[in-house]
Amino acid sequence: GYTRERRTTGEDLSFPTARAAFLYEWQISKTAVYSEELSFLANLEEGSDWRIANTGSLTAEIVRAIAVKLSFTILYSNEPVPGFRKRDTLTSAAIVVKL
Repeated sequence: GYTRERRTTGEDLSFPTARAAFLYEWQISKTAVYSEELSFLANLEEGSDWRIANTGSLTAEIVRAIAVKLSFTILYSNEPVPGFRKRDTLTSAAIVVKL
């Protein structure tokens, strides 16, 4: 792949990338699924600039075509934007509609 970052602080970056990813799903019940997605992104120009993202999600059906999805993500950047930390987290909730 190729990444182009337009940063609000520090200098902008553009570089070729390689990505490896793993996805695991566990059907807990007829109406609930747990999934775990782990991905590794490598900057092919700068070996020390790599990133990891790990997301765990639980999706539970409320009614036939509507579900609630809760997720927690850990983001890690080995060379973060100046002024930012290496690790960040994201918590989200969503209503999922299947048509």
